[in-house]
Amino acid sequence: MKIVQIELFHVDLRKISPGHQLFLLRLLTDEGISGAGEMAMPYGVGGETLITAAKAIGQRFVLGWEADNPELLWQTIFRSSYWTLGHATALYGAMSGYDIALWDLKGQMANRPIWWLLGGKVHSQLVLYANHWYGNAQTPEELAEQAQKAVAQGWQGLKFDPFRQRASKTQPAIHYLDKNTARLGIAKAQAVRKAVGEEVRLYFDLHGALSPADAIRWGSALAELSPEFIEEPTDTLHYTASLLIRQALPHLPLAGGERLYLRQHFIPYLENRIFHTLQPDVCLAGGITETRKIAIMAEAYQTYVQLHNCASPVCTAATVQVMAATSNVIVQEWFPFWEDGRYAIVEDPLELKANHGVLDIDRHACQPGLGIRLNMDYLNRWKIETLKY
Repeated sequence: MKIVQIELFHVDLRKISPGHQLFLLRLLTDEGISGAGEMAMPYGVGGETLITAAKAIGQRFVLGWEADNPELLWQTIFRSSYWTLGHATALYGAMSGYDIALWDLKGQMANRPIWWLLGGKVHSQLVLYANHWYGNAQTPEELAEQAQKAVAQGWQGLKFDPFRQRASKTQPAIHYLDKNTARLGIAKAQAVRKAVGEEVRLYFDLHGALSPADAIRWGSALAELSPEFIEEPTDTLHYTASLLIRQALPHLPLAGGERLYLRQHFIPYLENRIFHTLQPDVCLAGGITETRKIAIMAEAYQTYVQLHNCASPVCTAATVQVMAATSNVIVQEWFPFWEDGRYAIVEDPLELKANHGVLDIDRHACQPGLGIRLNMDYLNRWKIETLKY
């Protein structure tokens, strides 16, 4: 079974809050089966480079490829593309999209979910925490009210950035957090904790925006609220910055990895025991093939894995397939509150199937491949390229 056509989609939702753009692809075979994949750079600058990379990789490597061998395709692209042997985000993203789509095809050919092909299901349920539950809330009181609403809907884990209005938005080069913004952020976190009680799990995401000194100073205040982890307290450009925080706050669990990609990039964080939880993105870290290897490597270091997931329902489906077959998982990020229409990309999105903060794998993730059907009536509106063999 060969790949005979590639379709590329740019779902541009930047005019709708939160202003994301989504990049997807579909592979068609000479036997009429299709597979879906995603490349995840939904925010920030440079997402369009994924399309350029996907076109180049698709024309050179993917068209005409036998659909049942994602590992060999991954290795062929990685060893033959030169810049992939360094740090090439767009290339890794394009590789991810194609890899996921090939796994989708492979699962459909075998009539099995991808987790079955990865060695089997080790979780019948995934425990989830909600993100983006806060909407446009800005004040401590508004956040507390939104948090109570989310808990009332059954969510027992909530993640947010208490320093969203940080000074670094106007002074990004120095990662500086002024006292007023910091104190307001601490007040927000305290208000949420008071509103939801001690039993609800809180996760703080600092988006890599603080200096190590500020992360240590204000992270110690956040630690008093018993978070499950603090995510990306500083950037991951060099592991020693995060190591300083780990050494200064040894009892505070840290998480990170959405801007780390290959196994090699995670090694210093594992060897120095920096992160309690690794967070690669299956749609940016090389797809299912590479993410699976990162998770296995993390298990050897007794480190948890929770995949970063902030894109479309295709990325969510790929995330669930990997997590279902990964033993070192205790929680998974979830976005059930998007209001920009992205759930229409698939016919039956998993995001809306969580029940009281849990996804039932046996009930919702046992179909062949990724277990989803693309909604082509919606998606064809965003098609920008068709490549043929």
